[in-house]
Amino acid sequence: MGSLNRALNQTNHTMKKLKVIIADDEPDALEILGNILVDSGKVEVLERVDNPLKIESLVNKHHPDVLFLDIEMPNLNGLQLLENLREYNQHLPIIMVTAYDQYVSEAIKFNVFSYLSKPVDRLELTNLLDKLEMLEGKPEICNCGKIKLPVNDGYVYLKFEELFSLEAEGNYTIINTINQEQFVSSYNMGRLLKRLPENQFFRINRSMVLNSDYIYRVNKKQNVCYAKIADKEHCFDVSQVFISQFNRINR
Repeated sequence: MGSLNRALNQTNHTMKKLKVIIADDEPDALEILGNILVDSGKVEVLERVDNPLKIESLVNKHHPDVLFLDIEMPNLNGLQLLENLREYNQHLPIIMVTAYDQYVSEAIKFNVFSYLSKPVDRLELTNLLDKLEMLEGKPEICNCGKIKLPVNDGYVYLKFEELFSLEAEGNYTIINTINQEQFVSSYNMGRLLKRLPENQFFRINRSMVLNSDYIYRVNKKQNVCYAKIADKEHCFDVSQVFISQFNRINR
């Protein structure tokens, strides 16, 4: 029994904790959420921020695994901050924490990972941390030099240049290749996107990710982009967030 306990303790000590930043203008709310996160044993709280004007710089400084963000804050509310962050950081999992459910539908378009209602329920938060731990943070490259993507009947193995787009279809994702093959994955689009290089694959709107290697034109006035494969042109609606991010990286 002693050996088993030592082994379990060693596993717990070596397990990587999620690095998080908590942002809320209410000191009591910061303390409660921070204590629940620390008590879970799965989290390292990097910063507890009560000034919304400091959040963006702290995110850029620490590069956290997760941001817990209150929506209703003075000077710069959570929705405004979300819009700013998503201009250059599409992949940071953000958990909205709110007592105002009417903001949730507005927050969804900024690709939030989930949201928690105040007062925060400990069990709900624990379940959310379990989901966050399952996130794939890096591309899974096989010995064959291809990325391994989960699909409904197993896996598909593709080179990055063979992958054209991901399309959200409810809770599923359609994987499209440049050879006009389609595969269905039970992973949502955000989860698959985390397996792809962020400077090559962009979320161009709420329902599509596109391989930027095939983008050759962006029309800012009409909010569309053009991609070409096998001499066939495709036109897609794009968001202003994508245009800003794409132009920033491709200066």
